[in-house]
Amino acid sequence: MPHFDFAEVFGEWGKKFHRFPKGGGYYDYADGGKWVPGYGAPVEMEGIIVPMSFEELQLETGGTYTRDDRKIYVRLPAELAIDDRIMHKGLEYRVLEAKPYDEYSDHRVYIAKRVSTKGRGPDA
Repeated sequence: MPHFDFAEVFGEWGKKFHRFPKGGGYYDYADGGKWVPGYGAPVEMEGIIVPMSFEELQLETGGTYTRDDRKIYVRLPAELAIDDRIMHKGLEYRVLEAKPYDEYSDHRVYIAKRVSTKGRGPDA
């Protein structure tokens, strides 16, 4: 089956962002043995990051989302993984869902939840 080619859309609307791949982590025994997830070094990527629509905020299957959450379109072969963190315009998001649009097109769509960093960096 032929794929839809979104090269022009990504060329016009694509923006740079940083991906922090999930990996590592440790148990913080000073805090009762709480697991602290770790993240790798930032990787620069390009994609289209947009707010979720009103309908998506009400009907999305992954749970309740807010106006702070985003949809991220990434052209193949680049990919994100569930629980990766991304930084865009100084805000941090955690990837929660992947939508398999790559069966029909040259991209994937991800749902990312805004993360409150409370003044810490994305690797904390």
